[in-house]
Amino acid sequence: MKTTNIVTIQKCRLGIAVAACVSLLSCSNEADLQNTDDNVLFFASVDTSNSRVTESAWDGDELIGIKSGETVKTYKVATDGTMSTEDTPFRWEGTAYEIKAWSPLTTETINLTDQTTDEKFFDCDLLASSAKVESKSVRLVFNHQMTRMWWELQITPETSGYTTEEINGAKVTFLGYGSVKFEDGEVKPQGDANQEIHTFCWKGDYYWEGQAMMVPGEMWEKPLIRVKIGNDEFEYTPSKTNTNDVEKKTGILVPGAWQRYYLHVSKKSFNVDMVTVTSGFEQWTDEGNKDSDKGLVDAEMQ
Repeated sequence: MKTTNIVTIQKCRLGIAVAACVSLLSCSNEADLQNTDDNVLFFASVDTSNSRVTESAWDGDELIGIKSGETVKTYKVATDGTMSTEDTPFRWEGTAYEIKAWSPLTTETINLTDQTTDEKFFDCDLLASSAKVESKSVRLVFNHQMTRMWWELQITPETSGYTTEEINGAKVTFLGYGSVKFEDGEVKPQGDANQEIHTFCWKGDYYWEGQAMMVPGEMWEKPLIRVKIGNDEFEYTPSKTNTNDVEKKTGILVPGAWQRYYLHVSKKSFNVDMVTVTSGFEQWTDEGNKDSDKGLVDAEMQ
């Protein structure tokens, strides 16, 4: 097995990632006056425009958990962000109180190893908010809790020493936690961070790309990317023995960030360049990929 820990990070000028917990904004006094029964009216939005299957804020069937103290209530969000519940609604009685909110609301273990379709990929997009209720009408703004990981394989027969057939049969996977529990808006990884994450991928005119949601945290001295091509297997492992890795914090997956890995493969070398986008319009949008042929299973170049 050939390994490398050479990574260059180019910092984007889009600022620092917003925190995992987000703000709660009070709606207008007019909205409060229209709410005469003292039930709290919740409105939900996502901090960036791209989320879930439709790549808009909400599909309209998501369940959101809202917790105050030890009480958890189930709310449903519509496509316009309005929220409703069949439980007894939270009420405003003149005293502020803390809440947590998260989606998806599930007690099941969430599988991360198979993200080979658009739907499976966005099913792993975990959203959360925490704030203080201070009026009868409040707006929840949710943040992405996972790290959006993206790879691009840059390889040609002329420069790599591999045949077109070998390149077309290459496979790229991330390595990390294979499943999580999502409880009270907190990501709780299960098992060890050594599972193959099969990505949702597509082909452009001059490149192959793939992406997956992964658990944030430290991946120092742990294999992060695996490429299988021909009879060779390459791995990239961030290392604290590498000065550049330490300075650029390449062993840390940042929550809410889009971390992009450019893979340069030949029979003689495997090099990885990395760019991290932590805020701004490009953070979670796919505008550059709308015309790509998507849905190639397991990142296999078929």
